Formats: sequence, C-alpha cells, structure tokens
Amino acid sequence: MTAQQFWWEVEYEDATPSNIFRTANVLHLPVGQPVQITLMSDDVIHSLWIPNLPGNQDLISGRTGDLELRPTRTGRFRAQCAEFCGLQHAHMALDVIVESPADFAAWRARSIATAPPPRTALQRAGYAYFMTHQCAACHTISGTPARGTIGLDLSRNSIAAGSYPNLRGYLGAGSRIRSG
Repeated sequence: MTAQQFWWEVEYEDATPSNIFRTANVLHLPVGQPVQITLMSDDVIHSLWIPNLPGNQDLISGRTGDLELRPTRTGRFRAQCAEFCGLQHAHMALDVIVESPADFAAWRARSIATAPPPRTALQRAGYAYFMTHQCAACHTISGTPARGTIGLDLSRNSIAAGSYPNLRGYLGAGSRIRSG
C-alpha cells in the first residue's frame, strides 16, 4: 500500500504477474486470515489508522514499513490518514472491506477479469477515445488494456479521495460537483 497526497494506492500481489492489480482508496481483506501489508509513502509522512482493526502505522517517505492484520469480523470500515499530510488531509480516507474468504476470492477474480466490451454506441465511442488518446497511458481501467501507473485506476468506486461516488453526476467539468 502506498500513501500519496491525498489517496491510498493498494497493490494486490500475486506470483502470476497478470494477476497483480491495484485499487485506489479501498482495501479488501479476507476475514480470519493473516494479511501482511507493506507500507510506503511517495511524498510526506502519512499514518494508516483503521480504528476497527488493531494497528496504526506511520509511513515515512523513503522507508518501507509493514502492518500485519488478522480481521476477526466482516464489515465495511473506514480508515484514515492520522498524520497531517497537507491541506486535503481530511479527505484521505480508505474504505476497508472485510469479507468471507469466498467473497474475497470472487472479488479478486472479478478484479482481474477482462471487462465486458462496450455495448452501446456511446460506450464504444468513449472507449475508443480513452484508448486512443493519452488517457490510457496514465490511467488504468480494470479488465481493459489501459494499464497506466501514473494516474488513478478509473474503475474505482469513488473519486476525490473517497469524498464522492464515481457516478456520472459527480464527474462535472472543473471543480463543479453536482448531486446524483
């Protein structure tokens, strides 16, 4: 997991390189199983704090740390950066989803699966635009050939560091945020 101003990048490792994938601002964990998380910071000091799970760990730029967790109950929990890391620090949230091992395995399989092809003319046009312009060089969309590592994974559930759902009404021009 890498802390960045002002979001969390989570990479799920696997012995098979094609099964490695990333999420932004969400961490999925299987209940009852120990999980070793390698922690890094790309910029300033951050601190991962998950109040419902034991453990709080500082992330210092240039150093690698680790945190071992063994979640004992399922649920959706909020984690937060607990170290002031800049003006948008309060928005640096992380959703932690603890689920059964079977649900975790199904989520992981969906995350590495090929995305269904675009169905409508508008979807095909959007896909073609995204894939033929610079967007795909920086951003990832799970299940597509877009595997950029500089920008955020656009298949995530939220935008603006977890402040808004990743829905059409919130994707307005500039900083204008619309409801629904």
